[in-house]
Amino acid sequence: MEATATTLWKNRKFDGIAAYTRAAAPAWLQEIVQPLFRDAMFARLRRRTGRRFVKAADLACGVGDWSVRYLEIARRVVGVDINPEFLAAARAAATRSKRAASLELIEANLVEYDGLDGADFVALGACLQCLDDHEVERVVSRASAALRPSRGVLYVRTSVVTPLRTPYEESDGFYRDRTTYEELFERHGFRVLDAAYSATVVAEHLAQDWLLCESPPTRAAVSATIAVPARLARVLKRENDFCNWILERRA
Repeated sequence: MEATATTLWKNRKFDGIAAYTRAAAPAWLQEIVQPLFRDAMFARLRRRTGRRFVKAADLACGVGDWSVRYLEIARRVVGVDINPEFLAAARAAATRSKRAASLELIEANLVEYDGLDGADFVALGACLQCLDDHEVERVVSRASAALRPSRGVLYVRTSVVTPLRTPYEESDGFYRDRTTYEELFERHGFRVLDAAYSATVVAEHLAQDWLLCESPPTRAAVSATIAVPARLARVLKRENDFCNWILERRA
């Protein structure tokens, strides 16, 4: 079965949220590392953009863990996902956070969704590797058309192949290299405000916000000490890595 926007979350391989979650990451990773990464990424988004958004669109929002957090940087958030079970979990998360009124959840195929008008922040979190080349082109093109020049921001997080691997396709996704994505963003009128692998995002957050390293050289040295071994291990084990881009729509 080809991995596409319309089949991925309804594939028999993932029989409900629990089955998908177990496949996506072990429990300790979900409970410790992922919340730390989200904290690090939101600190980075605030620093790199320096603004509060009016409307954020979280495409392929899943269970809403990122959607609820986007309310910290946007007045209103629209979460879009094809899986109604995921959306039910997202509504419950929004209710627990007491922010349900500011979060709209829509069941739709992210490739077909045409409700980006008025958004000044669009998030594509861990979904582009699930789409074929034509679908990726379409989603990024729609984001580019909706976002205002010099104001609109696109955040992309996706799996990329490490240097010892070549791009490949499997039943669960399409794994491209970093250059392919950056050429795509350039083609659709985006400029890169920031690009970093997830290990680097966490390492720099620990150095700056936890260890309070004040001088840039010290922060860089501490960050490298934390991030380089993690990244090198992935490269040597021929594992994919996650890259994060914060992009601004060019004038």
